Amino acid sequence: MRQIAYGGLEPGDTAGLLSLPIGAVGLVTSVVALRKPVEGNDAERVRSWASTLARQVQDDESRVWRQLLGDDTQRINLFYALEPVGSRVAEASATGQVFLQNPGPAASPDILEYYRTTRPKRLVITGEPGAGKTVLALELLLALLEDRKDDEPVPVRIPLTLWDTDRQSLPDLVSQRLVDSYDWPPRLAAGLVEHGLVIPVLDGLDEMDPLLPNGAVDPYAPRAGAVLKALNTYQRGRYGGPFILTSRLDHYNALAPSARLLDSARVTIAPVGIDHALTYLADRALDLPRWQPLLDHLTSHPTSPLAVILSTPWRLCLIATMYHRSGNPADLLAFTNLPALEEHLLARYLPATVNVGGGSHRYSSRDVYRWLHHLAVHLSSAHVAH
Repeated sequence: MRQIAYGGLEPGDTAGLLSLPIGAVGLVTSVVALRKPVEGNDAERVRSWASTLARQVQDDESRVWRQLLGDDTQRINLFYALEPVGSRVAEASATGQVFLQNPGPAASPDILEYYRTTRPKRLVITGEPGAGKTVLALELLLALLEDRKDDEPVPVRIPLTLWDTDRQSLPDLVSQRLVDSYDWPPRLAAGLVEHGLVIPVLDGLDEMDPLLPNGAVDPYAPRAGAVLKALNTYQRGRYGGPFILTSRLDHYNALAPSARLLDSARVTIAPVGIDHALTYLADRALDLPRWQPLLDHLTSHPTSPLAVILSTPWRLCLIATMYHRSGNPADLLAFTNLPALEEHLLARYLPATVNVGGGSHRYSSRDVYRWLHHLAVHLSSAHVAH
């Protein structure tokens, strides 16, 4: 600028120097303009990753869902109710059901609508053993995927026994699940979690800690307590981060009050009513006359010991699977106590399961029984040692 003022520059040099500030301003403007498409492309890329993950999860969990239903598609309509206990309870409907059978203004919402209208979206599913907690969580997971928009998070189910609560944060756990179960590169898995595009579906809080020596639930179960503490501090923006959690009812109730979840809705699955049990068994039957004596007995004696025993989805599915192609369901009329019936069901369940699909499996039911026996002994010994 001094040279311009006192002379000594050619006209072309002067023009070049005067254009320098204009060029600098143009460069800054260009960089700012270029950054916007890059950011947009990043967001679009992450949404594309989420869509890929959604397809993987849907394929994988659909197979699990079908296996839990005895390699069938007939469902039991589970009903559940909100437990309005404690403080800092999420806003949620008083009752719900898996799917709408009789739509109407007075009908309880289905599981998808129930979760979408819960504020914040933090749901705890509890129930008695065999009540269908994992099945209900899977129904919700698959419904979320079927109804999912491109910018919505993907629900990913994680068995809680995988969580090393001493070394892993919740985001680390979710990222590792994507790496281990869906072969995602660690960087991309972490990116999905960081962008809030994964909803953790945490299955089996009651399976994390061993029972006390007297068989009671430890109210200060360290691993379960660490999970609840992590969920209480789990944030997404200004609000509690979304999740779905399952636990046995007695385990959850036994935990110390200091370990309870905040800003969440807890529902308890009700026993299966006799009408829904009859509908399910009739829908599963390949030849209804073979099932009719059992159905007639349950219809005539809806409060009988057998009807009470069959009020859980687990036992109903066992019966439907083991008598699916052969056998006489009326044999069940001889059982009036739970231990004898469960022994009978489990004895027939493995052969029936191995033979699902025409018996195309490589292993016999005897092999499967032996392996499960050794596994159970090992796990029992590990719990004792622990």
